[in-house]
Amino acid sequence: MSYKEVIYMHNLSFSSLTLKYISALALIGFLSVISFFNMNQLIYNEQKAAELINLNGRQRMLSQKMALYSLELIQETDGNKRIWLRKQLSDATISMENAQTRLNGEEFSGFVQASLEDKEKIDTYIKNGNEVVALSEPAFSDEMKKKVREMIEKSNEVLLSIDNTVNQQQKESEARIAKMLYLQGISMSLTFFVLLIEAIFLFRPMIKTIRSETDQLVELNQTLAKLSSLDGLTGLANRRYFDNLLNHEWLRGIRECTGMSAIIIDIDHFKLFNDTYGHQGGDDCLKKVATTLQKTVKRSTDLVARYGGEEFVVVLPKTDKNGAIRIAEKIREEVEKLRIEHAASSTSSWVTVSIGVASSNICHDGWKENLLAAADEALYQAKNSGRNQVKVAETVGFIKGYENKKET
Repeated sequence: MSYKEVIYMHNLSFSSLTLKYISALALIGFLSVISFFNMNQLIYNEQKAAELINLNGRQRMLSQKMALYSLELIQETDGNKRIWLRKQLSDATISMENAQTRLNGEEFSGFVQASLEDKEKIDTYIKNGNEVVALSEPAFSDEMKKKVREMIEKSNEVLLSIDNTVNQQQKESEARIAKMLYLQGISMSLTFFVLLIEAIFLFRPMIKTIRSETDQLVELNQTLAKLSSLDGLTGLANRRYFDNLLNHEWLRGIRECTGMSAIIIDIDHFKLFNDTYGHQGGDDCLKKVATTLQKTVKRSTDLVARYGGEEFVVVLPKTDKNGAIRIAEKIREEVEKLRIEHAASSTSSWVTVSIGVASSNICHDGWKENLLAAADEALYQAKNSGRNQVKVAETVGFIKGYENKKET
């Protein structure tokens, strides 16, 4: 073989290696870009999905409040109390209507929405609430009672519609995560294979790159798992994570026959705060209160979560009523010490919270929903008694409808 032929073969071999190396790098780059965009899209979708589920959860809470206020309205004989109940019903109806408008907007157009029939049920429910609020007192004994009874009869249908929608949204979210993680797994596998071949046949130092990229993907997956369990605004656990953890702790409490306490916290006059200081001010207030809750509830086994809107919930496994009361009072004091100005509040010059506490002996008190319902009722009593205080549920009884569920 001549010199020229040797030089030609050397150049050809070098060019071939270079082309393979560039091709491998190009493939790695392409897979990395696809992986990056897939992960970012997944994170964005899960943040919006969590926000959507939170909105539906808020609708559920508001529909229950509307039914409760309506029922009390037709039973109450005191004129001043009826005026207060109509105001509370009006606020709840407006909030539910705003949430429904947002749910029907373009913001969530790419996600699972309620069926047309379910939307019509909710719209009719909101319309009934507005009609009850609009009725004058002379109509109290006849037309108002009729409207209120219609609302109460429709409340279970509305709750079922909202629950169905939330379940569909959760299933869609889980399917989306599974699909994206599957694609991410394929992308990881291909990237690893290309790098391994290149390291073996071209540059062994490329093995370090494999490890680096694998670590980054693991970190991204961990970040995704963390983000899917957090509330986007406050950084606390979101409603979905709270439900899962409560169920886990409740089952463990049944096995060990231990107690559990729940604390529900509501920021007093938060709608007026938003009206006065704007939504940015409201968001800043929620963040500060959330930070205070995290600092106050210190045990690693306890959980602080955003329950919806301006409400937060604390779950305290293996904690009796006295322990829960101490923590609740500490929370109330620490929030008041923040000295967040609230000029529109009729309770205080500063932002305050009302708190409901309930404790349960898991072996004897039935279902976990009873515990939350009792804490929510205690919260209602705290708000009804002047706010900026802690009220404790005396007992945790069975909720109507759960007796049959327990038997099955």
